[in-house]
Amino acid sequence: MNLYQNLIDLRDKLFSSKDLAQNLKQIIEIERNFTLFISKFVNSLIKKNSLTFDLIGFHGQTILHLPKEKISKQLGDGNLLSQLTKTKVVHQFRQNDLDHGGQGAPLTPIFHFLISGVLKIKFNLD
Repeated sequence: MNLYQNLIDLRDKLFSSKDLAQNLKQIIEIERNFTLFISKFVNSLIKKNSLTFDLIGFHGQTILHLPKEKISKQLGDGNLLSQLTKTKVVHQFRQNDLDHGGQGAPLTPIFHFLISGVLKIKFNLD
């Protein structure tokens, strides 16, 4: 079975924190495969385009998001990705936002702030 189908099948089994525990072995396996896939893509991009990065922002793949329970599970091992790409990796955005009182959508406020500035300029809303 391919990675995409494994992700879909896993996601469709997860509805609660209890489901995370019950599927832990499969989560660990798919997370590793997902991270290996991403690292191959990143390393290929770097090599093909002679790029260097100081930092990689790695959101991962969301498989369960329960903001009222302050639970958000994204597949993707930031530490492994860092080792495989030899680049610093920032990750766990959603969980960090939940831990600090957000809804697990840490980029939404930034997007809203930026788009409001674009709209003000484009439509002269000041």
